[in-house]
Amino acid sequence: MLDPSSAGARARRRPPRAVLFFAAAILAQAPAPGQGFLVKPMILEIKARPGSTIEQALEVRNAEAAAATIAVTAMGLAQGNNGAWRAVPGAGASAGGGGAAPSCLEWLSLPAAEFAVGPLQTVRPALVFRVPLDASGTHGAALLVESRPRAAPGALALVVRFLIPVLIDVQGTAAQRRVECLDARLEREGDGGEASGASVVLDLANTGQTLALLGGQVAVLHQQGGERWLPVTEVEVEETRIIPGASFPLRIDLERSLPPGTYRLEAMVTVDGQPVKPLRRELAFAGDPRAALLPGDAELLLDPSLLEVAGAAGAVRRAILTVRNPGSEALDIACSLRRPAALGGVRLGETLGEEYSCHAWTTLSPERFTLPAGGQRQITLQLAYPREGGLKPSSFATLELAASRPGGQRAGSAAALVVARDTRQRALSRLQPAGLSIARESSGRYAIVAAFANTGETPLEPTCQGHLSGGSGVRGLGSIKLTRRAGIVLPLETARFSGYLEVGGIEPGLYIVTATADCDGEPVEQSLPLRVSDGAGERLVEVVRGAQ
Repeated sequence: MLDPSSAGARARRRPPRAVLFFAAAILAQAPAPGQGFLVKPMILEIKARPGSTIEQALEVRNAEAAAATIAVTAMGLAQGNNGAWRAVPGAGASAGGGGAAPSCLEWLSLPAAEFAVGPLQTVRPALVFRVPLDASGTHGAALLVESRPRAAPGALALVVRFLIPVLIDVQGTAAQRRVECLDARLEREGDGGEASGASVVLDLANTGQTLALLGGQVAVLHQQGGERWLPVTEVEVEETRIIPGASFPLRIDLERSLPPGTYRLEAMVTVDGQPVKPLRRELAFAGDPRAALLPGDAELLLDPSLLEVAGAAGAVRRAILTVRNPGSEALDIACSLRRPAALGGVRLGETLGEEYSCHAWTTLSPERFTLPAGGQRQITLQLAYPREGGLKPSSFATLELAASRPGGQRAGSAAALVVARDTRQRALSRLQPAGLSIARESSGRYAIVAAFANTGETPLEPTCQGHLSGGSGVRGLGSIKLTRRAGIVLPLETARFSGYLEVGGIEPGLYIVTATADCDGEPVEQSLPLRVSDGAGERLVEVVRGAQ
């Protein structure tokens, strides 16, 4: 029996604890008020060769004027709803299980489990990864970096915890790439006094061995009788990474209510820029009986879709865009400015992507208005260039227009990219290789993904071409079509091109795959040496060790 005067009393005297948890999805770049310390990078992505040893340093900065004790714990890495990172218990198994990625815990040597960081000081504990000779594909781990509470009788003990995902891409025998959209459904959001919204939910699973980047669109149609389907809306699948072994529901808010009825969902999902097998589902949806059957999304025409403004530090510039409503009903328009999504959570050295955003010093007018059927309206932007403080040669903002019908039902959207140029600075244009990988898609068919990072200070629109050459480097064995989703690549953003290499008719031997990106006539190249060999009824491909 416990003595209430000892253990129980001690428990009563123990100060309460509060835990602040920072996941890598937040990509915190500066200490939150009172958080005490900062860790970077917030995600570790490492490319490795089989048999290699890699040392990677964390940077832990104590932002307080008192010494801190920091602990580091390694666990398995998994993903939850909408792809959120999760740490799961793991014993270092080489294969994933229970939705966790294949583990690299057995490869990892951690620094001391706890270490001290002096007031306002920075320490850089080293992580060492020893990659096995037979490894291939993507392996993961989760690092929990947390502060130990200080002893302060009666005070609230604040514990800050960061989750740092570790992703190691091992370029050995070409790993299998297999990502599926297993199901699609509609779900109702809430059941309050007002009309409730609806969401599309996609059940996604990565049963392959490689990290994959998901994208695409989902179309929602309503059955009008027989085989007549009315398009209701089309929504984007926000780019989401999915690790091997992960399966989770991805929820996409339609920002509107749907009445009861029969609906068709057409999910067109892409993996690394290439479409996978489309998924179509027809289903009865209980919906919201208070919602009226509305026509599909209205078309909004915003001109121009790319607005460039020139100015200098301290200048004030105005620019005008025009929005048109070619439809047959009036629409309520809400306008907003935000930082472009591509600039969030990215950095190059000490430069953060958000430093390239001009949304904080740009205002718009009007913010809300009604646009009659067939009507048009001008929107005025005012850009007040900062007088000092790190103005970039090019800065960016996204102007978003959201249309709704009377009653608040979503009715479509439009967007424009705003580019604010500083006339006193010359913008550097630079594209750099950021990785070239190969993964087995099916027998004799291999997916190629080439990444190039915009490390300059101006937006780019690169193109890319792949080539297959013999081991001597002589080209002419064939070209590989590499494509990406159209659009401008902002500074610090990475463009990913993808395509397929058919090896069924290639003789065994050594080859080189080269990806050449071109922007304004300045080609940038990266190569991957391959060995093609005979397997069980098919040609097999592996990356040549030590030659990268």
